[in-house]
Amino acid sequence: TGRRQAASVRQREVVVERFGGPQGRWSGGDVAILASGPSLTRADAALVRGWREEPREPGQPARRVIVVNTTYQIAPWADLLYACDQPWWVIHYPRIAREFLGELWTVSEGAREQFGIRWVMGRDQSGLSTDPSMIHTGKNSGYQAIGLAHLFGCRRIVLLGFDMAVGPDGRKHWHGDHPAGLGNGGYNRYNAWIRCMATLAQDLKRAGVEVVNASRRTALKCFRRDTLENALDELRRTGGDRDHDGAAAR
Repeated sequence: TGRRQAASVRQREVVVERFGGPQGRWSGGDVAILASGPSLTRADAALVRGWREEPREPGQPARRVIVVNTTYQIAPWADLLYACDQPWWVIHYPRIAREFLGELWTVSEGAREQFGIRWVMGRDQSGLSTDPSMIHTGKNSGYQAIGLAHLFGCRRIVLLGFDMAVGPDGRKHWHGDHPAGLGNGGYNRYNAWIRCMATLAQDLKRAGVEVVNASRRTALKCFRRDTLENALDELRRTGGDRDHDGAAAR
């Protein structure tokens, strides 16, 4: 056990040296996280892009966008793409390398070594990690993207595509099912994800991180709900008096 722990520490040190650690990269910033639930639309992505790129008042926090898994296809302009599974990266990396200009992050050691992706260690449990070099996995990539945003120092988070449910037309993602061999969610998984999210929501609240779930449809009840338009307007109106540096590490 001692040897394994020492190896893990060395492994993290090597990756931090390669890419820079996650802690404080977007300190004080605001972030929208676009997951791939069936309610997400291209119109949602366009609204978020407009918010991200519009001029900001002096002193307002930096605005960042994280896309989860295949959602990079409708938001290739986002700051960061997060996906946890190596088989997903194997399928999508050729297109990502051509089209996506932001940072690539994962907890997969295999994807890190195969594609040179930025890596953060993941621990298989719920709640918010207090280790600045680690996230808790919570059984899904959307959960991990929230943990990564917290490690980056973001103080306000807007969620989109966090449906945690099958859509009215039976779809599990806005883009349809993943290719054969990749997981596609389902009722048993959704229930487990929702339970993990409830624990994460409590920890985020204690940490002073504000989260709004602006998904068009959602079974997730642990975060405050609002429309995307209202959530983005709230970010525009407030937040300029918070400490932030808004600098993105590239």
